[in-house]
Amino acid sequence: MIGDVSDKGVPAALFMARAVTMLEVAIQTAATPAQALAEGSRRLAQGNDTCMFATVLCGRIDVHSGALVLASAGHEPPLLLHRDGRVEPVVLANGPPLGFEVSDDFPLWSGTLDPGDCLLAYTDGVTEAFNRAGEAYGFERMQQVLGGGLGAAEACARLLADVQHFVDGAPPSDDTTILAISRSHDLDNPGAEAHAVGAKGETSVHISVAHSSADVLRMTDAIDALLERYGASTATMHDARLIVEEVACNAVEHAVAADAPLELHARVDDGRLWLEFRDRGAPFDPTAQAAPDLDAEIEERGIGGLGVFLVQELADEMEYQRVDGVNVLRITLRLDAAYDMESHA
Repeated sequence: MIGDVSDKGVPAALFMARAVTMLEVAIQTAATPAQALAEGSRRLAQGNDTCMFATVLCGRIDVHSGALVLASAGHEPPLLLHRDGRVEPVVLANGPPLGFEVSDDFPLWSGTLDPGDCLLAYTDGVTEAFNRAGEAYGFERMQQVLGGGLGAAEACARLLADVQHFVDGAPPSDDTTILAISRSHDLDNPGAEAHAVGAKGETSVHISVAHSSADVLRMTDAIDALLERYGASTATMHDARLIVEEVACNAVEHAVAADAPLELHARVDDGRLWLEFRDRGAPFDPTAQAAPDLDAEIEERGIGGLGVFLVQELADEMEYQRVDGVNVLRITLRLDAAYDMESHA
């Protein structure tokens, strides 16, 4: 699932949190992506006095057969990057965005993600990224730069790099989000079992990351795989992913160097996920940061602080030490307790 919320600022962020929570609940019982969007449409239209809305693309992939179904609530059409080099826009009928009015009109598109194919979705912050001359990046340029035969991580990295090169430092016009899923092999093929992080039943993961966002994706994927083996709920996996993304992205941006990577040690023990992050950047104690004033107007707030606040709210425990020139951040998260974003909004 990928989506884009109207407007900006705190009201949009709160609507996004509400949309994520409601859609995560909806997909647990929905038989199809269309039914999930219909339930999301019903719930998000209730009490929406601000008249905000979200465009959403929702899909389901059978990892054994590659069978793919998609439904769209006013979102941009995704691309299929075929193994043979073809780049095919997925032409699917759009239902209305979520939030305006209740609807169950979300037609299903059916197809197949074959081995070697990649499905790429994006927000309009990609196609409507403007350079200094006021020119938009556009859909055609996106198709040309991608090409076929790319894996998910490579497709995301290539597209984001090209958008940033095209914009050339111009102020961003919108958020940029890219989601890609590639199918490397057929799981029904006995000789093509998916590679997991460690052996089945292993309780720990160790990852060293250099300095790229693609490496952060490897971290979150590894945590997902670890938690999935222990039957963690979708909500818990979502919270763990947010924690890892926030801490790792900040470290990659501010603390790591080619010869001093960020390290993540993770293990599951006693019903908890234990995370330990190590970097050799400047001393920084996130536990000592003051909580942001969420009631203040945007223009009155200082920059930063929201990410640390989010991690503190999601985590069960968080502690920091500076040991021999290394920042050591330890975080624990109970596998049976996920943060209720809606009740804390």
